Amino acid sequence: MVVAVIALVVAASGTAVAADHLVAGDSLIKKTSLSGNRLRDHTLTGLQIKLSALGTVPKAKNADELGGKPASFYGGGGGGGGGIGTNGVVKTSGSLNGTTVTLFKSGPFKVTMTCTDDGTNTSSEIDASSSEDQSNLNGQFASANTPTDTGADVEPTPDGTAGSLFSPATIALVAPSGASAIVTGMAGVGSLGTGCWADFTGVQ
Repeated sequence: MVVAVIALVVAASGTAVAADHLVAGDSLIKKTSLSGNRLRDHTLTGLQIKLSALGTVPKAKNADELGGKPASFYGGGGGGGGGIGTNGVVKTSGSLNGTTVTLFKSGPFKVTMTCTDDGTNTSSEIDASSSEDQSNLNGQFASANTPTDTGADVEPTPDGTAGSLFSPATIALVAPSGASAIVTGMAGVGSLGTGCWADFTGVQ
């Protein structure tokens, strides 16, 4: 009976040692022998992964676009983003022959403001042009790259005081390719501490 008990104790101890060795033994599993489907889902973390060894993720198709729109689509727009337009209020001083500044560009379109100051009166003219021939620029068909008056102009009042588009003006642009842009905004002369100013925002 004593011998039987001793034999049982020795046998049990041997099993425990073997089990302990089996759990801690990396040498029992051959390198690169396990496939991913042998791992439980969602069990790996950064602790098990050597992040510095990961390669660069391939560039996805249209990775430069957000919602199908290029990054430039979200750039301007009244200083607040969300479309096209001026980046806040655009200001410029006038000159006798006219000072021209670009308000914004969108696709084939470019919208500019020309500020003229003859020493007595200041006025502004807002023009649009397109790199596509026969684009409709706010109701007028124009040759390619030809500045065309949009009608959103500001003249001084008869007494020479400051003028402004007190009601928002809308400019609609459509090209033969299907490109389009619609902006709404305001413009003024002799106010906001400058000769001419404009602020437009919209969508393309």
